[in-house]
Amino acid sequence: MKESRRQLEAIFKPVLKQAGFLKHGATWHKSIEEAVLVLNLQSSEWSDDYYVNLGIYYKRLGVNYRPPESHCHVRIRLERLVDNRESFLLALDFEEEMDASARTDILTNAIIETGLPWLTEMARIEKLAEFLQQERNLFVHKDVRNLLRKLVG
Repeated sequence: MKESRRQLEAIFKPVLKQAGFLKHGATWHKSIEEAVLVLNLQSSEWSDDYYVNLGIYYKRLGVNYRPPESHCHVRIRLERLVDNRESFLLALDFEEEMDASARTDILTNAIIETGLPWLTEMARIEKLAEFLQQERNLFVHKDVRNLLRKLVG
């Protein structure tokens, strides 16, 4: 495992553990009533950059308590949700010189202030319907779209 990956996991681990997530490989899961919340770290193939993928797996559409992010019914990269996208992406680029405490603060704040609240809120499918009206760029599985049509009309 790359040193940058170790550093990144060391930043995420305490925050996600405190929030009730369990780690499996590069992915953390938290099962709640309606869904499994997923956070995955993905490394770039071409550089020392990383991506933070968020996913929601709705239990009413399947039974998998540890789905890979790619199998989630709703998926988005955290960079699409954060307020200061530029500094967030810079903190995920380990080829860029950055003070370790500044990197930790940026990434921790992004998870606490944006990532975890978004996952928790979108676990309620009705909230997802509202979010989709904002025309955000995210992956939504066809089964979720069909379910939303039935629920919302």
